[in-house]
Amino acid sequence: MRRYFAILKTYEGKKAPQVAREIYVTPQIVRKWIHRWNDEGPERLKEKERPGRPLILSDAQQ
Repeated sequence: MRRYFAILKTYEGKKAPQVAREIYVTPQIVRKWIHRWNDEGPERLKEKERPGRPLILSDAQQ
């Protein structure tokens, strides 16, 4: 969600450092998301599946 928010804010005219402060990331990350958006569109901003330990709690328990 933050990635899409960052794109929206840049289209509203804010610079990467301003957006980064609002969403608590670095300006470099915001710029990376903008480049991904420009190169490949919204599909490229989706989070990828990460390997790791499976969750112990079910969705209902969380």
